[in-house]
Amino acid sequence: MRYKLILIIFLFSQLTFSQKKSLRVANEQYLKSNYQAVIKKYNKIKTTKYAFQFSDYMKLAHSYYNLGDYYNAKINYNKAFKISTTTTKNHKLNYMHLNLVFNDSLNYQKFSKVFKLSDTAIDKYINKNSSLSDEKIVVKVDSLLNKFNFSEDDHQTYISAIENGFSTNLYKEHDALNFKKLFNFNFEINQGSYSRYKNSDRFLITLNENNGKRMLYRKNKSTLKIYQINVNDSILTPKLISINKKNFNFSNPVFSNDFKKLYFVSDMLGGYGDTDIYMADIELDGSYTNITNLGPRINTSNRERFITLDAENNLYFSSNGHSGLGGLDIFKVNLNKVNASPENLGSEINSKYDEFYYYAKNDTMYYSSNSFGLEKTYVLKYKNAVEKKKPKSLPNEFKQQAIDSMLVLDNNKLLTSTIVEKTVSAPKPVVVKEKVYTKVYHLILGSFRTRKQAEDLKKTLVQQNLGEVQILERTSFGFHRVSIKRYASYRLGGKDLPFYVDLGYFDAWIVPYLVEVKEE
Repeated sequence: MRYKLILIIFLFSQLTFSQKKSLRVANEQYLKSNYQAVIKKYNKIKTTKYAFQFSDYMKLAHSYYNLGDYYNAKINYNKAFKISTTTTKNHKLNYMHLNLVFNDSLNYQKFSKVFKLSDTAIDKYINKNSSLSDEKIVVKVDSLLNKFNFSEDDHQTYISAIENGFSTNLYKEHDALNFKKLFNFNFEINQGSYSRYKNSDRFLITLNENNGKRMLYRKNKSTLKIYQINVNDSILTPKLISINKKNFNFSNPVFSNDFKKLYFVSDMLGGYGDTDIYMADIELDGSYTNITNLGPRINTSNRERFITLDAENNLYFSSNGHSGLGGLDIFKVNLNKVNASPENLGSEINSKYDEFYYYAKNDTMYYSSNSFGLEKTYVLKYKNAVEKKKPKSLPNEFKQQAIDSMLVLDNNKLLTSTIVEKTVSAPKPVVVKEKVYTKVYHLILGSFRTRKQAEDLKKTLVQQNLGEVQILERTSFGFHRVSIKRYASYRLGGKDLPFYVDLGYFDAWIVPYLVEVKEE
């Protein structure tokens, strides 16, 4: 009995020592902002009987938040704030942001009072990284909410979207209004990225591992696999391609420009990190050989994924292992150059959130992001292309095929019609001008979740004759901003800002808006 007691005490002391060591390592990684390592260490600690403290939940929440995993960030903030609400202002603002992301209005109202945070302060914090600098060479001209993985060819536009809880690939003709399903499966399944064979109706697509209509689970998880499908089949039947291996994920197939190689992402054994980018040769019979890791210049000990390839053989991919701005950043590397190193696309695209699926055509760039908790595709143009007008006119004469006006009908059936080719004089030349945008800087005195509060502030400001009061269009997070003045530059607005702060509007701030220039 005595020896059993000694053994129990020894094992308990060893467990306690191990927990303390793991907590120390987790804290060291947290101080280094190595958030992936923090999460891994705490997940290991969870398997013990250690009782999480307020500081543990906060570190986990902050780590998830900075990696763009808002779901787990909110779970851990919820647990932390049940224990205590004494923390830094940044943690409080992060939590308020998450309440907006998940439409948790009850917690938003409750904790805005507990934290003594105004709507204006929260709106200002959320958008602090969204300002457009005067020095930027690109400007955001549009955004597509809840859309990602944008691309297009000469005839069609392609996107991915969440429909009925599943990611779905869609397409439309350029002149059409609505998108249609690209792949009509007869069962519901998450559809990942895809790539089309040359001059073929066959595609490679990422799907959850499945057997017909049934997904395959191992330990309550379904791995990703790359399948071949033919859109002409009456029933789409996904067929596994040979590169897939059991128990590992394979995704994001991308053909090389000459269709002699296939690039893809996998977490199979032998890689450098969580997920790596690989390449396989495509033989004449369509088989895949010589699977090769792209090496440590591209792959790191963390995640590389979301690959795209342009006509110049530039490989674009997302990574949180190379030097970046936080979360997944988009990098570029030219595969034609031996030993080329990846290049970060910079702060005009990348942020502390996740950016992925970069695509460019002519002077327009598209990339997807979960910035501010909203998944969307941003549309950017080079500044000189936005500011420059490009008049286009029709030629003086053009040939057209027209159906002759005489159509002979019998019992509502077309009997004859004559197609003739005519040379017709064109109408007066039509000048088509690109939209021109400029930046306007609004000085904001207040942001409110209800329109009534905004109207009340507007009424007060009008009575005081303080400026040209205007309630701006409601933001994506539901804030009604009250603008007092508009400026041509941030510098001009900055000169007036102290005046309004002295009047008691302590959270006053300046927000740039991109607006279309209307010509008379």
